[in-house]
Amino acid sequence: MTALVPHLAAGLVLVMGVVAFAVPEAFARQTGLAADGPLGRSELRAVFGGVFVGIAVACLATGSPAAYAVAAASFLGGAGAKLLSAALERGVLPAALPGLLVDLVLGGLLAWSAWLLRAP
Repeated sequence: MTALVPHLAAGLVLVMGVVAFAVPEAFARQTGLAADGPLGRSELRAVFGGVFVGIAVACLATGSPAAYAVAAASFLGGAGAKLLSAALERGVLPAALPGLLVDLVLGGLLAWSAWLLRAP
């Protein structure tokens, strides 16, 4: 069962990336960003679609604990930034809570994956 965790974690990141690339407007609504024109949609596709797909492919293609650890650091770093932003900006929470939870869950799954894949 635990052998599936790395595939599940990277697969979830891949799905998020594909959705962000395919439907940037929907992804923008979920994150409170705007995809008003071609540049906005392009940036959403690049930052959320391309980066998430790249992270997932690196994890799946290499199966490397280091790839999963870096991916975990990316998502957990994002969660930390959201928490710091909530402390600095009024009104960020509760709106940022869904994204924070996604970052924490994916970061946790990716960190667990890195731990599972380490050399015995």
